[in-house]
Amino acid sequence: MLKNTFIILAIALVSLSLSSCRTGGGDDLEVKTFRINGSTAELEDGRVVIDSNINDGEFELVWKVDDDGARAYYTWFYLSSNDNLSRGKDIEFYYVYCSSSGRCDNDDENDEDCWFDNNLDLVCEDEDDPDTEIDELIDELPEDLYVIIEACNDFDCDTETVPVRLR
Repeated sequence: MLKNTFIILAIALVSLSLSSCRTGGGDDLEVKTFRINGSTAELEDGRVVIDSNINDGEFELVWKVDDDGARAYYTWFYLSSNDNLSRGKDIEFYYVYCSSSGRCDNDDENDEDCWFDNNLDLVCEDEDDPDTEIDELIDELPEDLYVIIEACNDFDCDTETVPVRLR
């Protein structure tokens, strides 16, 4: 009887120590900040204006994610006709891995320059990178759409949305 009690106690202690030794956190990832600095500081009908004829269509994505101590997360940016992420329907136009040694920092606010052109293309990071065609979402300009950020680590994901007007 004492031997069985000892075995049960030993198993309980090992289980407890293993669960408390898990490092990296990450169970509760949250997009804390997501905004877009558009072509003009003024909003139109509550939407950020991204105009291909102002400053070469340049705009800036700004975000901060609380990754709950996971030390890294993945970030995707989509253009959507509505404010809900729909993979396969929405257009992914930028991806970045965020960590202390990644392209963006997982502990700080990040920003990325992007461009929208008259050919209905988006490009981020470097104007020499391949453009993402977005014409399937645009009937005619101006077009009201949404930019969605999705941040994920190994344990959790979160999304936020910014309404935009493409001109």
